[in-house]
Amino acid sequence: MMTSPKKVFKEIELWKPSSEVTINHLLNYSKQKNKLLVFLHDLVKVENFPDRKDGQPHLTHPVNVATYLQRAKADFLDVAAGLIHDRLEDKIDAVIASSQIDNVAQLELDLTTELEDLLSDKCQSLELPSTYSRSLIQTTELLTRHKRHNYYRSLGEMFSCDNQTIQERAIRVKLADRMHNIQSLSAFNEKDQIYQAFKNLFILNNVKSYLVETGQVTTTDLILTRRKNATEKLFRKCLKATYDAFLSICHDSLDKDIKDIEPYIQVFYHKYENQSRKMKKISDWDDQEAHPLKLFDGIVKKYDARLHKETAEFRRRQQREVKFCNQLFSDFELTPAQVEAVVDYKDAYLMKEVTGRFYDEKYFVKNFGCGKLCSRNRICVSNE
Repeated sequence: MMTSPKKVFKEIELWKPSSEVTINHLLNYSKQKNKLLVFLHDLVKVENFPDRKDGQPHLTHPVNVATYLQRAKADFLDVAAGLIHDRLEDKIDAVIASSQIDNVAQLELDLTTELEDLLSDKCQSLELPSTYSRSLIQTTELLTRHKRHNYYRSLGEMFSCDNQTIQERAIRVKLADRMHNIQSLSAFNEKDQIYQAFKNLFILNNVKSYLVETGQVTTTDLILTRRKNATEKLFRKCLKATYDAFLSICHDSLDKDIKDIEPYIQVFYHKYENQSRKMKKISDWDDQEAHPLKLFDGIVKKYDARLHKETAEFRRRQQREVKFCNQLFSDFELTPAQVEAVVDYKDAYLMKEVTGRFYDEKYFVKNFGCGKLCSRNRICVSNE
């Protein structure tokens, strides 16, 4: 029997964020489990954390994350972890902002222990298994970035975790987390939006590697609407949200009066794709090359430098690209702001196309730092 178009659309639709801050819609479990969800929600609510950068109340984020997990048919502990995945990190930030802290590592340990005790006591009072509190604290710890670690170091720990159950739970929560974050970029300029979306590209790259290695996806699974588990579903939904984010950045960049440049960049991209063996050169840059296809070289390494907090290297690469675009499109007499918009557009356009390529099981982006496909010998993971 033929599947109806409406049902097909439901499978492929983009999940949109909600402004909801309550969790009544999540309370679909046993009485005791629902009470634990309410407790976790209130643990975040009572902290009265600042609004998000887009002006939404802080609680919209954990509620959306938990909602995405439930929609993906993840298990109860995933949904519970989604509600408190940021609480440790946000609490640490709040304490540091309000007082002078001499030993941040000790603060992190103290707040982790405090949360662990709260979870353990609550599960015990609700007569829920002690494994619930252990799983929640292990997942939360794995998702919490220590102040001494950069973004790659933190995520590298998740992708190298030797507890597969906790690892996969953390991956699902992180996918839901990044899906909502990528849908909340209105407060950022185009360059910062690209940076935020680039984080998703790194995560998706490593999650895809994990799914393929564990035999959870094949090329057919990725192209069609067949879905074996919540991890794959969240991967695909986050993939779509990331593609949509890059597409929106492209539109915003074009609004800076550079629409005459658009066809050139797109044609150059398609030539680049065909001549660079499926975009495997997007991490390289040849200073001797003057061909327009050079527009797309080095983009991964540029944003990789920013993620490693190598600010000078990021700016050097950005300035080099601005100079090249100035020369390449000199006949258009672009203003400095327009040249910046051209750089943003070509970065977002390439990464949008790279995101779409993830439907090819064999395609991966090389030369990220400190993931499964690391180019720096996993230095962020191996060194403190």
